Amino acid sequence: MSDLQDLYAALAREADGTRLGGPDVPRRRADRRRRVRAAVGVAAVAVLVAVITVGGRVVLGAEGPPLPPIVSTSPSPAQTPSETPSASAKPSETPSGTPSSGQAPSNTVAAIPDSAFLQQPDTNRADAPYEVASDRMLPELCGARYAGDKIIQRRTFHVIYSKEPNRQDFVPAPDGTFAETVTTYRADGATRFMQQLRGAVSGCPAQTREGVRYKNRMLTAGQHGDDAILFEVRYPTLDSDGKATGGEEVRLVSAVRVGTVVLVLYEQGWERGWSADRTVVERFTTVAVSRLRAWLDAGAGSASPGPSR
Repeated sequence: MSDLQDLYAALAREADGTRLGGPDVPRRRADRRRRVRAAVGVAAVAVLVAVITVGGRVVLGAEGPPLPPIVSTSPSPAQTPSETPSASAKPSETPSGTPSSGQAPSNTVAAIPDSAFLQQPDTNRADAPYEVASDRMLPELCGARYAGDKIIQRRTFHVIYSKEPNRQDFVPAPDGTFAETVTTYRADGATRFMQQLRGAVSGCPAQTREGVRYKNRMLTAGQHGDDAILFEVRYPTLDSDGKATGGEEVRLVSAVRVGTVVLVLYEQGWERGWSADRTVVERFTTVAVSRLRAWLDAGAGSASPGPSR
């Protein structure tokens, strides 16, 4: 029993030498444990929400709004010299023929209106001219081709005409038809076309197409516009069976340049055996040029129509 008594005595002495904290010490320790548990709980909830969100996007194909970007707190690296735009770098060049301001080139004209062509009162007919494809603008001249890189717009009208006006007691039959074409060009395109057309006629004095012999010849044009061309195409008259009758038919082509615009009147006849009349073609050319000038003078654009002739 003496050993047990010695142990109790030693414990009493140890307890007497230990200072006990006040009642607030256990309270502070309990509060600290609660804050730690709360922080751990919040972190766990955040991790759970993130897992659910990402998992949901994977399963549903990320149809919802995008996740907010990850914000980096590290400073952005300074831009290196290779990334800095050079002060001497040249801006991209504007494509050829296109003004950098976005405005139309100064030598273009407005869209070609119907009023720029021969009108029904000009034709001595009740038939009004109507628009057609421009593939019959000119007769074939030994396969000649004409540069079209400077064409702005081209329109062709089919015109039925009579030489004389209608009378109250007499309606004349048609004397022929025209393919009337008006083309607007950029810069020197109209001048180049006239040069190419002259070369095509001069370089093709004769040709055979589908067994028919055609002869082409330049004529002296009237005083129209800034430049004018008149040429004829001759070929044998054929009967309904395609056999030569011994006669010849003549087609006439009148081309007039007014500034950067070209007018072409291609007389294509009406029935076999009817040839174009040079005087009549010149007269219609004069009327057609006056219609064209009326449009240009009304402010169609800077077509540089030049002095009237």
